[in-house]
Amino acid sequence: MRPLMAAALGTVALAACTSLAGVELTGVRRFTPLPAYSDWWTETEACSGRAADFGRIEWWEAETITVNKQIVLAHWEKPHKITLTRFHVATASVVRHEMLHDLLDGDPNHADEAWQACGVSGVNG
Repeated sequence: MRPLMAAALGTVALAACTSLAGVELTGVRRFTPLPAYSDWWTETEACSGRAADFGRIEWWEAETITVNKQIVLAHWEKPHKITLTRFHVATASVVRHEMLHDLLDGDPNHADEAWQACGVSGVNG
């Protein structure tokens, strides 16, 4: 009986919090991108000078996102996964910041000139 209980509790813990290489996500669920996202994607492609298929991105929402013990508003990870905190799924600057990460295939140091060109360099994500 105890092994079954332990297995059940382990399943609950995995569903409540996911941790991958310094990233902790709580209350995670997949969602359909808002209609405005396609316009924001087009704007981000234009200012960055890069183009890619918008449909390749997986969109996730989380209650909280912590990266290396620092709370952030959003997170991008390979190959094309964007997780946004619940309160920022409709914040253009946050969403476009993560879109730019996708278009740049990462660029965690924000070194590419596209960050300035797109005006999303200072967003915490």
